[in-house]
Amino acid sequence: MAVEDENLKYAAVPENLGRKIAFGTIKIEDILKFVMYLGVFSGLSMLVHAMYLLIFFLPLSAIMAFKKFDGLEFWQYLKLRMKNEIPSLPLSLYFGEVLFNGKYYFSVLEVNGISYAFMSDEDRIGLLLKYESMLNSCDFPLQFVVHTERLNYQPFLDTVVNDTPTANDYKDLIREACEGLYIQRYFIVVGVNAFEITGKKEVRAKIAWDKIRERIDILSVGLTNMGIGYRVLKGQELINIYKEVM
Repeated sequence: MAVEDENLKYAAVPENLGRKIAFGTIKIEDILKFVMYLGVFSGLSMLVHAMYLLIFFLPLSAIMAFKKFDGLEFWQYLKLRMKNEIPSLPLSLYFGEVLFNGKYYFSVLEVNGISYAFMSDEDRIGLLLKYESMLNSCDFPLQFVVHTERLNYQPFLDTVVNDTPTANDYKDLIREACEGLYIQRYFIVVGVNAFEITGKKEVRAKIAWDKIRERIDILSVGLTNMGIGYRVLKGQELINIYKEVM
């Protein structure tokens, strides 16, 4: 299996964002959360001398600890909801990497670009043959997406920490050089049709996730042969890309 390009990053997304409870098991960390929430609510009930409130707090603790909202943890979902960042689309997020839009389960890979124009004729022919071989190895549909967006030069400005005339001149130089510039980002969508999956909802998501990972493994071999790095989008970043690009 190819190694994902860790240098190709545009946003820091927690690895466990959108994690679902393991099928057939309950994670220890979720149990600890349940105990912690119940302990806090029990303390509040004792403080106000209203232990009967535990009838309400007990299921609330369970929901906060075990329930996933669109694949997100309770506090993650609440934080995004307060910022009005929860998508209005009927999306479900599983395992932090798989979206379900009602028809397809799919993941999105962001891949590096290639300086094709600067290649020799021999290298171009070799690259095209490898590309053809990659497509022939994939007996499943792929979607290739090219997205053009304005260059975000704010991270470059943030590296200039000194507030001096020289530093300010350097910032102005960066703004003048980068203003109006655009960059292209490249994505490959790997999916599974929902009609190919049978069983209960949670079981279908697990089967789809396994199939998608198998397909990504096959695709990654071809990408590696072409010298192209990639990464699998996760969590809220995956949702945002779907809303903005797909």
